Amino acid sequence: ATREIKPATDSVRHPATHQRARGRFYVAMAGGLLLIVLLGFTRTLYLRAFFNVPEIPVSVFVHGIVLTAWFVAFFLQTALVAVRRTDIHRRLGWVAGGLGVAVLASSTAVTLNFAPRRVALGANLEASLARMSVIVWADFAALLAFTIFLSTAIALRRHPESHKRLMLLSSISLVQPALARIFLWSGFAGLDNIVLALVSTLLLVFALGRYDLVSRKRVHPVTLLGGSFFMGAMLVSIFLIATSEAGRSFVRGLG
Repeated sequence: ATREIKPATDSVRHPATHQRARGRFYVAMAGGLLLIVLLGFTRTLYLRAFFNVPEIPVSVFVHGIVLTAWFVAFFLQTALVAVRRTDIHRRLGWVAGGLGVAVLASSTAVTLNFAPRRVALGANLEASLARMSVIVWADFAALLAFTIFLSTAIALRRHPESHKRLMLLSSISLVQPALARIFLWSGFAGLDNIVLALVSTLLLVFALGRYDLVSRKRVHPVTLLGGSFFMGAMLVSIFLIATSEAGRSFVRGLG
């Protein structure tokens, strides 16, 4: 008897289709984060020659270049995985790790110098202390989260599902300053750009959780634990530490 030859079943086709869908999500997220950074720092960094903006020290310029390089590298790394060039992805991994160290060093330096630079530009320290404290402590919380996510991602580099979520979370933790600058645009006049930036950053974390629910039917432990830690760190830093006398005294001392 002639046996009927059946077409490939869903169990054969679906893994590749599912893999491509997962790749598209991470590429889209990485591309979106890069776009946020490019838009946020267009006036003050990339096209500053065409706008009337204050001078920036070399350390801030270097910080901007390093941060941009991080997001470009993150986008390239996710794209390489999406097109299944994990061999190149692995070789470039340590370059990205080195960029991460540079991001941490330059960001810490810029954060510590934020209040003195604002005072040098004419800001009244006491009158601006509450807002400066929020910005400084939010940046410290973001850097803490970035450091933890990146170091854990490197440690778990042989566990792709955890590694890629940690790398995405580490990048999300860095975009709040760019978002805050976007929300200074005239279309958002009258709204608190710091609050909008915080909410938008948390929505990016929720996007990862929603992706998990759609693709896995449950939230991945890294998304749950990492997202909860990041949100908790940001809320504690902004609404507790930054508003405390000790937190403000620290910022006052920097200025």
